[in-house]
Amino acid sequence: MSVQEINLETIIPPEHAGRRLDQSLAALFPQHSRARLQTWIRKGQIQVNNKSLRPKDKVEGGESVCIQATQENAISDLAQEIALTIIHEDADILVINKPVGLVVHPGAGGRRKVWPGERTAELVELLIEKSWRPMLLLGPAEDEYIDWTASHLPSVPILREENLVTLAAVLSLVDLYIGFDSGVSHLAAAVGTRSLVIFGPTDPAVWRPLGDNVIVVNPPDGKPGSIERVRLDQVTARL
Repeated sequence: MSVQEINLETIIPPEHAGRRLDQSLAALFPQHSRARLQTWIRKGQIQVNNKSLRPKDKVEGGESVCIQATQENAISDLAQEIALTIIHEDADILVINKPVGLVVHPGAGGRRKVWPGERTAELVELLIEKSWRPMLLLGPAEDEYIDWTASHLPSVPILREENLVTLAAVLSLVDLYIGFDSGVSHLAAAVGTRSLVIFGPTDPAVWRPLGDNVIVVNPPDGKPGSIERVRLDQVTARL
């Protein structure tokens, strides 16, 4: 995966006065998503008048903006050789028994709501042993997982999609979604995908995605608590 250096400069126009910084930059640089710009802001890769700001900080107009960041180049989709069992074939119909596919999203809005990476890796490895074909869904907030996944789970494909419409379409096609208390988990449930959602410190009675297709796994006593209290066998038992 190649990395492209991004070097951009601009002046915040006066008519943007009162806007959030991320909103202003999203309008000025439509080729980059607002989520990606927020990540760059938080990393200090976007300087406003030679200072680091927060995405929610308001601009006044006239500020000088300098972006020095990196971006992974998109990789074209390649056909993948997959062994398929043909159940029936004639001139009109081909029936196959395809491998079971699922998406694992290891992120959420806060670290206390997600497992340590090592436990997520254990889960993915168990899924592969059970003949699932998992892929990891990573957004801008999970950039740190890229190198980690390459070293710990080199055979697992990574899905990076920031467009919610496209992401919803992808999630609707998989057999199972596994994630934590996050917006993506709600999206997976909303498109009808069978979703296993792991809860720790937040109360699923309040925050769980809705639908009969949702399976909730939380600490053994059923009460909100540390996410690390949720055991691996609790999750695999619900697959």
